[in-house]
Amino acid sequence: METDPHMSKKYELTSETMTKFGVTFRRVKALRDIPRFGVKKGDKGGWVDAEKRLDQAGDAWVYGDARVYGDARVYGDARVYGNARVSGNARVYGDALVYGNALVYGNAWVYGNAWVYGNAWVSGNAWVYGNAWVSGNARVYGDARVYGDARVYGNARVSGNARVLVVTNIDGISVTVWREADGHGANWNGRRSVDDAELWLPESHKSLAPYLKARVAEWTVDEPDTDDGDDHAELIERLAKAEAEVAAVREALAV
Repeated sequence: METDPHMSKKYELTSETMTKFGVTFRRVKALRDIPRFGVKKGDKGGWVDAEKRLDQAGDAWVYGDARVYGDARVYGDARVYGNARVSGNARVYGDALVYGNALVYGNAWVYGNAWVYGNAWVSGNAWVYGNAWVSGNARVYGDARVYGDARVYGNARVSGNARVLVVTNIDGISVTVWREADGHGANWNGRRSVDDAELWLPESHKSLAPYLKARVAEWTVDEPDTDDGDDHAELIERLAKAEAEVAAVREALAV
């Protein structure tokens, strides 16, 4: 008995093509249902320049006018839709979402439960992971890391070696705990150093100053490896440590 070659595949490349900036794309078509995302067998999806851009395993999917090209990969249960573009050597995986007019390119990684949307760009060697969101006209680039429950939005720029651990809200005031290669800091409604926290913290929260100083000075969160999705055991362990760090910060800030 012959085996249907389509049975092991999630999608096929259709004969529908388009060429943009010298890159020829082909639209994908589902060969099986993906119930959790409402995709039915026969549904057409987005555009890729080669089959290996969208993994045949898992439930990952590319929708609508979204494009994945270059040496980029989308896998796991990730989704890319709207007018989003994933290119270069970028990786989008786990349960990540990239949508709207978002761009993920270069060597950037978006994974875990992270969302990148709106007109946001993630590029360079940047990582966005955990439950982080990057939206609006925000730009995350260089060697930046945005993770935990962090929210980067509006016209925010996160670059260089910045590490954004958590953004929370106290009495309508946004606070971000972050660090950089040349030191540590905490940002309260604007980029300010933790060293003079007593000066810029609201009266009701000045008691947090010693905690913030001690917290960022001792910050030793391990960062996950980029193992290209082949072995996630160490990644999961390190993300668990990062989440514990996030929980500690949020608890201290919830005064």
